[in-house]
Amino acid sequence: PEQFQAYRERALHLLCLSGLSGFPQITLPIGSVDGAPFGLSLLGPSGSDVALIRLGRKILDAARKV
Repeated sequence: PEQFQAYRERALHLLCLSGLSGFPQITLPIGSVDGAPFGLSLLGPSGSDVALIRLGRKILDAARKV
């Protein structure tokens, strides 16, 4: 239906930022609320792939200590 296509197009503007820009992105599984999983997405500048992975590891380690 038309309404779903409009929603999809709006969502793609947010969800495809990394792919369209060429910037690295990592999504971390942070936890769940009422059984629904949620995560944190981090986007870095071009060439920051390794630094982004290291930052993600630090965030996950810190989140597990809480």
